[in-house]
Formats: sequence, structure tokens, C-alpha cells
Amino acid sequence: MTKNFNNKVHNCFIPSASWIDTSYDIKTSLRYQQTLFDLSEIYARRFRKDLKDNRKKLLKGTDFVKELNTKQVTDFSKRRIDYDSETQFGTNKIMQERWESLIQLELDQLKEFAVVEK
Repeated sequence: MTKNFNNKVHNCFIPSASWIDTSYDIKTSLRYQQTLFDLSEIYARRFRKDLKDNRKKLLKGTDFVKELNTKQVTDFSKRRIDYDSETQFGTNKIMQERWESLIQLELDQLKEFAVVEK
């Protein structure tokens, strides 16, 4: 296993499984979707951090990994509800900008756990 599990946990965008409502402001919709992806990246990084912090438990088995994953997925889901509500799905520009700033700050704080593409 790697030192920080960065290459073991992925936050993926699947273009073939994606769509966007073109009857609305496409620029706003894309900005909302990008921010949502960035929000999910926070939880991928937190999961990598949790794995690193608990790596000694791997010697006893991997059952705890499912618990860590479930916690991050649940936390992300709750946070997404807040994001969607507060930004009105990205249409409230002031709140959208606040969320973008907050998310960027959190991503910066977790940069050690980012996947670096080669």
C-alpha cells in the first residue's frame, strides 16, 4: 500500500454518464457541476487521509475501510444538500461564490491527499 493512498481512491467524472439541462443558463449549470465535483473531491481527500491515519489497522483486515467510506459518502451527501439549498443549485451567485471560496480553502488544506496526474 502507498504511504497516503492517493492512488487508491478516485473521484471520477464520467462524461458518458453525464448530462446538462441546456434549456437553462449553461454557464451557470456547468459552474454548479464543477463546484459539485470539487466538493466531492474534498471527501475523496478526506477518505485518503482517514486511510493514512488508520493504516496500521490494515494489518488486522480491511473491514474498517467500508465504515470510513460510508462515513465520507454520508458526510458528502449531507453537505451536498446544504450546497444545493444555499446556492439554489448554483443560481444564487453570491452564495455560489462563497461556496467556491470555502471549497477551494478546504481543497488547499487537503492538498497532501490530492491525486497528482502523471
